Amino acid sequence: MLPEMFKAYAVITGHEVTHANRQPIWKITTCKRAFGKAYSGYHVVVQHHQVPWAYPKYEHGARHAISPMLDVDGDCVYINVDTNKLSKGYPSAKNKLSDWGSKNIKHVEKWLRSQRCTIAVDGQELVTPLKPMPFANEPMMETGSLYCLQNESYKTCRKSIDFLDSFLKRVIRLNGRCVLEKKDFGMDCVFQSSVPITEHLKLFAEHCNLDYKYFGRTGSAPQTIFAAEWIIRHLEANGSCARAEAILNNSVANLLKEEDHVNRSICKRHYVAHKSDTLKPFAELDNETHRHIDVREDYRSMTAQRLASGKFRPSMQEMKPSGFVEPRAAVGSLKDRCNDIHNLTIKEQDAQDSFIAMVERRNQLILQLARNSDIASNEAFRLLKHEVEEEMKEAQRLWDAKHSNGICTSVTNAGKRVLETIGLSPSKKRRVGDA
Repeated sequence: MLPEMFKAYAVITGHEVTHANRQPIWKITTCKRAFGKAYSGYHVVVQHHQVPWAYPKYEHGARHAISPMLDVDGDCVYINVDTNKLSKGYPSAKNKLSDWGSKNIKHVEKWLRSQRCTIAVDGQELVTPLKPMPFANEPMMETGSLYCLQNESYKTCRKSIDFLDSFLKRVIRLNGRCVLEKKDFGMDCVFQSSVPITEHLKLFAEHCNLDYKYFGRTGSAPQTIFAAEWIIRHLEANGSCARAEAILNNSVANLLKEEDHVNRSICKRHYVAHKSDTLKPFAELDNETHRHIDVREDYRSMTAQRLASGKFRPSMQEMKPSGFVEPRAAVGSLKDRCNDIHNLTIKEQDAQDSFIAMVERRNQLILQLARNSDIASNEAFRLLKHEVEEEMKEAQRLWDAKHSNGICTSVTNAGKRVLETIGLSPSKKRRVGDA
């Protein structure tokens, strides 16, 4: 993506970034030189390294993005400007500061040019007027935007996620091909999805949303933690296996370090895909953090049925997720419905997939431990492995029973096709005595 990003930036701004040149756009920030240092109280001026937003709201600039009019080329740049005085001179609409538009931008530019500010570039003092910074983005605390409130960064990130959500759905509904228009990107850009638009994606576009508050480090850590703790708990119930438990705890510790997690408790409580009292127990292997939920359903007796609920036959080595399917009208409790993915809502299907992924991770860890001869010969581990294998056999039996008609039909049709290739289709079979 990097070459495309550099090209897009050059198309939008007219500046081609190379290893040998410097960013020509400079921005006055909220950061000030500390007391006791040279130019104490001056605002820090920095190069503005940001790709403009896809839909530039600030076509004429914005009050939080101001630049010195002087061409700057230095390492340490500071400017003496009174931002309160500056803000009071901006044209307003109904006595309120508004985004600069085509009607008042000339007045804004005239006001900024009238300012005379001392600017220090690597120790050399000069005087410069000001101008609106070109290609202004939404204000963010991290970029030092002037007049930026504490919560503006959250709002900006949320807006970007909302745009990404609408863009993804637009691509899906247009069957993978979308044109990004010239008025927004400087040229008509054709976006072609690199993956096929599946039924799963279509159902996502219809029923789901990307939500900023759910973005986080979900996935690998909770899966491994819950799976490892499930195995350890059942090993201890069978008499324990110290070597297996040490290997599992070490795997969890290494994963927490690699993904920069504070501890496993935070992962189990906060880095999971579903946090509601209804779906948190449903989406996870049973664990002690569920105790804070006053009333919860226990799904442990339904494991085999849930593994057999999808479109693909489960195995000890792999459990392929079904993806979303069109849900039927929900009738009965979640426990009554979880044996068939078609009887679950889209959100419940997602929770079911999370649970099955944890079971698959559990099985993977058991198979890895079984390669160790000392662990494989341990009685507690042998009992555990046998219990899990029997559970998987039951899941396969249930899946086979549910799909037996489909399997028989597929085999019959396959047989017919073989006969047809050799000229013996049912309609062409010769009867005994035919010449």
